[in-house]
Amino acid sequence: MRPPEVLVQALALVKKKWVTNADYKHASEQLMAIQQDCKLQGVEGPLICDAYETQIRIALERADLGEFSRCLSALQEIYHAAAVKKGVEVHFPPPSVKQDPVVPVLVP
Repeated sequence: MRPPEVLVQALALVKKKWVTNADYKHASEQLMAIQQDCKLQGVEGPLICDAYETQIRIALERADLGEFSRCLSALQEIYHAAAVKKGVEVHFPPPSVKQDPVVPVLVP
């Protein structure tokens, strides 16, 4: 397992390579490995969010809706857990609601 400092560098490298090479399979594998390392180490915050958000963006570019959905679900869980820690009640709109699924609805 790579420590968080190395994961930050790995994520930056994946992003850089994506811009120059756009090898979807390689980028996706690397991002999933970063996500797994974060989960196993209990890393929370911007690093794991950035890893999922990056994978969501490239999945959309490649029209990989399965990977998009997987990452979106995980990201929603991360956002929800962070909001709960801060004492904010969060409800994600049901799929039938025509709204950007990434943007949570905050209830005061």
